[in-house]
This record gives sequence, structure tokens and C-alpha cells, in this order.
Amino acid sequence: MRRILFVCHGNACRSVMVEAIARDKFGTTVEVASVGLYPQQAGDSQMALETLSAYFNLDASNHVPRSITEVDGNTFDYVVAMDPKIAKQLPNLQDGKVIIWEIDDPWGDDAEEYLKCAKSINKEVSKIAFTLR
Repeated sequence: MRRILFVCHGNACRSVMVEAIARDKFGTTVEVASVGLYPQQAGDSQMALETLSAYFNLDASNHVPRSITEVDGNTFDYVVAMDPKIAKQLPNLQDGKVIIWEIDDPWGDDAEEYLKCAKSINKEVSKIAFTLR
């Protein structure tokens, strides 16, 4: 089974949404997890949770933000940095593991920006799903 780790800044917006969307798309064929460089409080994910529920019919209410220091990135087949700034701050990983996306962080924005972000994430996850087949 392949393993993918998604990394964002606080593990409260983008990585919450990508973890839920990826779990839905991959089912049990790929193990997914998410972490943040500087994890936020669990309650800080409300807009992400509402977006997932309203537009994707996904429930991520059990999500608890975790730090990248809690996992060994090298145990994953791929580590997806949600943007280039995140990629620059990743700990040392084996060559070929890091995938860099350019997904804007909706932190502090309105529902429209969260939906825009979620749609971008969904598109990128679909590309990975196609590649892994």
C-alpha cells in the first residue's frame, strides 16, 4: 500500500481538506495523513470542515492537528507540500519524495476562498489518483 503525507502550515485548512478528499478518492488503496509545520488548535479548522461537509459531503470533524515532528516523512512514499514555502521548510527527505503544489492558504478568508482552495485540492488529488493507477 502506498503512503502519502500532506503538509501545510497549521494542519487546519488545506491539509485537513486534502486528507479528507484523498481518503474519499483512494479508499483503502492508499494510506493518507496530514501534518502542519506549526499546528493550530483543533477548533481553527471550522471553515475547512464546513466546506468539506457542504460541497463534498465529507466529515472530517475528528481531525486533530498534528506536527510534522510527530511523523517520519521518509516512511511515506510521497510528501506533498501544499506550496513552495512549505517545501522549503520540510526536514531532510529522500530524493524524489517531495511533490510541491501551489495551493493558496485560505486561512482567515471567507467561504468562497475555502471552496476555491478545496476545488484546487480536489483537482490535484485527482491527478495523483490517475498517476497511481
